[in-house]
Amino acid sequence: MAVTAIQPFPRPGVILDYWFPPLAPSRGLYELNDGELIAGNLLVDLTGTYRQAGGTSDFDFVAIHDEGQFRLRGGALHADHGFHSNEAVDLGGREVTLSVGAGILDFSNGIAGAHNAHIAAGPDSLAILPAGFNPNTGFGTFNRQGMVHVAGRDLVLPAGKRIAGAGVIDDFVTARGQIAAADYGINLTKGLRLQSDAAVDLGNGALAAVGRATTFQGGDLSARQLVVGGTLNDPWERQFQRNSYDWPFDDHQLADSPGVIRHTAGDVQIAERATILSGLYRISGGELDADRIDVGVNQWHGEQEEVAARFVQTGGTVRTSRLTLSQVYVYPLAFDLAHGVTDLQRRSNSEFTAATNDDIRIEPPSNDLVIAPFIGPTAIHSSYRLEAGELIADHVELSQFWFTGSTTRFLQTGGTLVSNRRITMHGPETSYIIDGGQLTARRIEIGAQYVLTNPEYVVPDSATFAVRDADSQIEIRGQLLLGGGSQFRAVPGTAIRMTNPEQPLEGDWLALPASSFRNLSFDADNLSGLKNLTLVFDGHTNEASTFEVAGLDFGPGPGGYQHNFALAGLTLGGDSPASLQLTDLIDNQRNGDFNEALYVDTLIVGPGSTLDIGRLNLYYRHAEIAGTVLSSTGALLAATQVPEPAAATMLLVAATLGYGRATNATRS
Repeated sequence: MAVTAIQPFPRPGVILDYWFPPLAPSRGLYELNDGELIAGNLLVDLTGTYRQAGGTSDFDFVAIHDEGQFRLRGGALHADHGFHSNEAVDLGGREVTLSVGAGILDFSNGIAGAHNAHIAAGPDSLAILPAGFNPNTGFGTFNRQGMVHVAGRDLVLPAGKRIAGAGVIDDFVTARGQIAAADYGINLTKGLRLQSDAAVDLGNGALAAVGRATTFQGGDLSARQLVVGGTLNDPWERQFQRNSYDWPFDDHQLADSPGVIRHTAGDVQIAERATILSGLYRISGGELDADRIDVGVNQWHGEQEEVAARFVQTGGTVRTSRLTLSQVYVYPLAFDLAHGVTDLQRRSNSEFTAATNDDIRIEPPSNDLVIAPFIGPTAIHSSYRLEAGELIADHVELSQFWFTGSTTRFLQTGGTLVSNRRITMHGPETSYIIDGGQLTARRIEIGAQYVLTNPEYVVPDSATFAVRDADSQIEIRGQLLLGGGSQFRAVPGTAIRMTNPEQPLEGDWLALPASSFRNLSFDADNLSGLKNLTLVFDGHTNEASTFEVAGLDFGPGPGGYQHNFALAGLTLGGDSPASLQLTDLIDNQRNGDFNEALYVDTLIVGPGSTLDIGRLNLYYRHAEIAGTVLSSTGALLAATQVPEPAAATMLLVAATLGYGRATNATRS
């Protein structure tokens, strides 16, 4: 007996020359002539050979991969959970026994020399035979207690029937019955029609939606992964691989054509990742629960130069820890520890460089860090349309990096989106447009979270957040950040409610003691929607909420309201009193510190609320002050009315006011 194997095994079994070609000439061989062999699994690949001339062997699962040699010439071999071969199986005309228990016996790639063989499949099994093969004449005996399927045809699993084990079903499946995968899982590579009362558990396997539309019409589906418009690796490969590094996902190649999933009912549970590589996932009812959902990915084995990936929700519930549109996987080719890495910026279609961190200001890029994406499409067009239903996601990432020609769109016309952690967006062709419905998030970050002083960085990070319907309900339970290249658009009457965050979350990268409005932009025209926006700060904590002031101080004249980060309204106290402190931590005007001002059309400080303007000036046209206004050297000042020169109005109700001197700038 000669054995070539790789230790340690992720699962007990015999592995012959698996995964990578051997570094030196090798002929991994396991030869059984007599006696008994009991092992967990048998995997033969590349130059490996399994040869059995006698005795008995008992495995949990057997897989013969490309170029692996399987020679059963005597004795009996049993694979309890399944037998799979990527090549035709030749039994050499010998009298042998090949059997599976509750598993998949897969001869779909061909079976020869089996006319003297005894073939058996136990209860809840599935025997897959090649087209044109007659088991009555092709096998010596054929004892099967489960289902028999002919490769190339649709597989219909009726109610009351059950398939168990591990393997690959390379045909479209219509299921009303039950699939119960064993350890290594079952792959469905050509799609699925999931009907009411069906229970399909693929275990560590996955579902690929390609060609004909996959439909979820009821029942339950669970799998490790789901891919639309992509192919799948065999489900056991990751279990056997000797390289401990796990690729981001296993569905590693675009299909020849886009895929489609129509989800109208039923419960779909994806343990790791649901990926829309190319095509559409449409849900109108039922539930989709996935650890991650990726819509659009730079597939490194994809051959298409341009792909479109869409997710449309017109009902139902979608839950995920992370929703990503335009997912980009990158690989670091070099790393320079001397400069510190705070942000990655795109230099070309195949190169990134890292910027340095110096007092939170981004300096010219370091050429010592190069990040290259895996080979994939040159352009990804990804979109999510939320019309109705509920989307619950911890993280929502709209484009991680900017790729020339790629577009990333999130359009909400109704329904509810709840983000428990962050919504981030990057790139000039990236946008979140809300035209109705309800949006609740702990953080919304439009563009980079760093101060970008170089236009080379600002332009690639100019993502857009737009409000098209003033009736849209937007609540931010933490922070709204407008990055250096961000674009903000809003229709008149738009309101965003800022409430204080809940308790600190585990793994939160930055504590949020109170709500915060951060403006890192240097271009007021990019944030033209502020003139139509009313910010409502609601709710007390031990610490005051903060508002980053960005406008140039023109004094009380009308110039301060034009192209100057002016707000339509600022309200303190909605359902409950609030505290707000104005800050000037970012030199948005690039003219020195603590000399910027805030211009507001309507200012409301509700009963029990406190506004601390500190050293800054706040100008208003209309004001209702029923709470407390604090200042050091700043001032609360009435602005000149436009177009009529009447004085600004101010209503004081039980207010406490403290004023200091203000330094007003004039036009130069």
